[in-house]
Amino acid sequence: MGVGLSVPWSLATAGLALVVILGACNKSSRRSSGGTAPPTPLGITASSADSEVTITWSAVAGATSYNLYWGTSPGNRPTRIGPLTAPSHVHSGLANGTTYYYAVTASNSSLESPPSTEVCGLPIGPPTGLVATAVAGDIRLDWNLVTGASTYNLYWDTAPGVTPATGAQILGVAAPYTHAGLPIGVSNYYVVTAVHTVCGGQESGPSNEATATPGITGVLDPTFGGSGWIVHGGAAGGVNGHDRGHAVTVDSMGRILVTGESDDLGGLPDMVVWRFLTDGTLDTAFNSQGWFAQDGAAGGSSRDSGQDILIDGSDRILITGESIGPAGGLDMVIWRFDATGSLDASFGSGGMAVHNNAAGGNLNDAGAGIALDASGRILVAGRSQNSNPDFDMVVWRYESTGLIDLTFGTAGVAVHDNVAGGAFDYGESISVDSSDRIVVVGWAYQTPTNRDMVIWRFLPTGAFDPTFNGQGWHIRDSAAGGGGHDFGYDLALDGAGRHLVAGDSLGSGTGLDLVIWAFGTSGALDTTFNSQGWVVDVAAAGGATDTGRGIALDSLGRIIVGGSAQSSGTDDEMVVWRYQSTGVLDTTFGTGGVVIHGGAAGTSGTTDWGADIALDAVDRILVTGWSIDTTGSEEMVVWRIR
Repeated sequence: MGVGLSVPWSLATAGLALVVILGACNKSSRRSSGGTAPPTPLGITASSADSEVTITWSAVAGATSYNLYWGTSPGNRPTRIGPLTAPSHVHSGLANGTTYYYAVTASNSSLESPPSTEVCGLPIGPPTGLVATAVAGDIRLDWNLVTGASTYNLYWDTAPGVTPATGAQILGVAAPYTHAGLPIGVSNYYVVTAVHTVCGGQESGPSNEATATPGITGVLDPTFGGSGWIVHGGAAGGVNGHDRGHAVTVDSMGRILVTGESDDLGGLPDMVVWRFLTDGTLDTAFNSQGWFAQDGAAGGSSRDSGQDILIDGSDRILITGESIGPAGGLDMVIWRFDATGSLDASFGSGGMAVHNNAAGGNLNDAGAGIALDASGRILVAGRSQNSNPDFDMVVWRYESTGLIDLTFGTAGVAVHDNVAGGAFDYGESISVDSSDRIVVVGWAYQTPTNRDMVIWRFLPTGAFDPTFNGQGWHIRDSAAGGGGHDFGYDLALDGAGRHLVAGDSLGSGTGLDLVIWAFGTSGALDTTFNSQGWVVDVAAAGGATDTGRGIALDSLGRIIVGGSAQSSGTDDEMVVWRYQSTGVLDTTFGTGGVVIHGGAAGTSGTTDWGADIALDAVDRILVTGWSIDTTGSEEMVVWRIR
């Protein structure tokens, strides 16, 4: 039995050996007949376009075809394209903004080479929705952002049909972009491309072409209200009373909001908030008529006034001001409205937060400026009467719910008195810097006949910031050389962290002169600004008094100040000044750097007062204030300047 089994086992073993020998002979035969794998392809490159990547490589001697392997992760290329006969391939139908990785092999009739080095490509599409908008002597360009783009290139010409090959280049821009300082009346044509830096970088094809023609810079915008301004009176129902705009802002939809006051039937002011569409018409979707008037916020007699306004991240409207309380003194008030024009019942008590006695005098408290910090908490600057009685500067901080933030300062308030050596201190405007420090501007008595401009800076805790001028505040006097009053009314923080203050100072004559002060982040005057840290303007309208009330920065960092100036007669006129960031008056704006307007509600020779300023999304300038009509009543005005 054992012998019988040995025969087939030996035959099986012999057969297997024979197969191995024959296979080896066949393999040896293929090699000897020229079956060597071709070399690895060299010179592989990838270039991206809209939804595709083109891969090229150097031709390989002896190769009859190529295989392209790709994937979306480096070193992992599971998908094959091939066999390909040419040393290039356009890989199309790809997702823009996704990175693709490639390697290629060469093949002959028998074998395939090792893969080449890996390259990558990022398909990128052209920007869409390019729109050019003329804003006075500038053109603003907006377009839809492109996934994967790190920057954009702009190409322009004064003739249509501009391309990246023919147009003048403006490289490395971001949306939106303002093309500034253009000739008036000359049309400009634009395309934009997207650029990324991934995989060696790539530029997309051009966008659609857009065109615009700059107009004269610094003129009243005739598309607004038909003349460049709108007037509104009688908001609270009073007759021959007064309506005043104290502050203006713009919401995310470009609608214009103004707060101020209007006399009611009893002849006392009510707080008012108005909302206008971009063409200057009242927005009747706001409280069904375009405005909301309210009195008695603090529970006392009718005397309420809105002094400052902002829009929060939910398009809710926050206003601060004052209202008579039950004891007969003023109380500080914060109102919050939803976007429909209704008081927000989730805020404070019925949409309002009221506070008095911040400085201990239990007499008069008033809010003048409002801001939000990075956490959405509400900051108000103003004043409160102490027990002397005189006024102290106050900062209040509230939670977004309308409850006072007891962790701030002392029981939610920070109070400062006697900063300039005299009895009275007023906060007029407030802002929050990129480090969440709180900056307040206002003024204080040095003596009853000499008042000084003051800028304060607080830490987020409510304590003074000792790194700001070594103590937390800076006092300035006699900017205009008159040795008398200096007032700070509004504040803007620029991209360099400078604190820019608008106000006025008693000049060497009998009137006030416009002043802009510039402070560095340390609290010292920025002497690169007009070589001394401040600039003064005199007699803009030909008279003795010029006063700055609102300040804003446009998209190019130019400084816009709104206020009023006395004419060569006895009336005041609304004025807007524009300065370069260096403190030099921009004479390309208006007439010699200023725009002046009078008689908005009546005829020239009557008072027009500019109280605050804001810029819309395309740098058009909005000024609010009031103007005296032909009956002698004051009416609220909004001017728009392009």
